[in-house]
Amino acid sequence: MPVKFIIEFNDHRQVFSLDEFAKSVLEAIRTTIRQEVDRLHSPGATPATPRAKDSEVNRPAALSKTQAAQVLGVSVRTIDNCIAQQKIRVLRIGRRVLVPMNSIEAALKRGALETRPANRNSDPRRDPSGVQKT
Repeated sequence: MPVKFIIEFNDHRQVFSLDEFAKSVLEAIRTTIRQEVDRLHSPGATPATPRAKDSEVNRPAALSKTQAAQVLGVSVRTIDNCIAQQKIRVLRIGRRVLVPMNSIEAALKRGALETRPANRNSDPRRDPSGVQKT
């Protein structure tokens, strides 16, 4: 007794025998593997999943603010706000501002990248009534 697969999609029905189904799946796998091998052997190709050892060796110790923003998927202004609120530690070398990777990782673990717009008129030494504390 032959085994049949029935695939229905948008009122379209297709019937496959087990042999036909297995052949089509194997062909799809072969095609995908060939494409990946060709991609990896082409000039300038990089592996899709670098080995952990290689990624640790090539990992930068610090990033510029622009690079940090790109890595995190946020704007440079958000990075600036986090720096101003001391949620991200920075390293200054001359005029250059670098964000250490461990500072970014620590902020992500703490969930400290949520920023609130700073109220420029508020003074932390004042209470809401406007009376200055000493």
